[in-house]
Amino acid sequence: VDISPAALAVAGENVRRNEVAERVTLIPGDLKHLGGGPFDLVVANPPYIPDGDLDALMPEVGEFEPRLALAGGADGLDSYRSLVLQVSSLLNPGGWLLVEVGAGQAEDVRALCAEAGLVNLFCREDYAGVPRVVGGQIH
Repeated sequence: VDISPAALAVAGENVRRNEVAERVTLIPGDLKHLGGGPFDLVVANPPYIPDGDLDALMPEVGEFEPRLALAGGADGLDSYRSLVLQVSSLLNPGGWLLVEVGAGQAEDVRALCAEAGLVNLFCREDYAGVPRVVGGQIH
């Protein structure tokens, strides 16, 4: 699911290139109002840059990525809040939610997941040792 038609076009090319079209469905949509499901796995890389930090981004990020893909609200957590509110209808029992997080956001996102009832919570670090993925499972 992506709100950007251009991003969906790139994803579609990747699906074709990797010959996985029979296993992947690309859907235009918004993380704030996801439909479909329930799913066994939801993986998301939502916008997570705090709005006040957008103008200070490195040029290779700020000038390359669309603002819509970056802007995460005042604290960068708006998309996570929207996503976890939907988790009980998005996931099958035993299903997993995995999200990429910005630097310094892992514990806040983990807390949002816990409040939404996810269990078996974990964080994984990137190669630089920065916590980048938060995951949890629905009962």
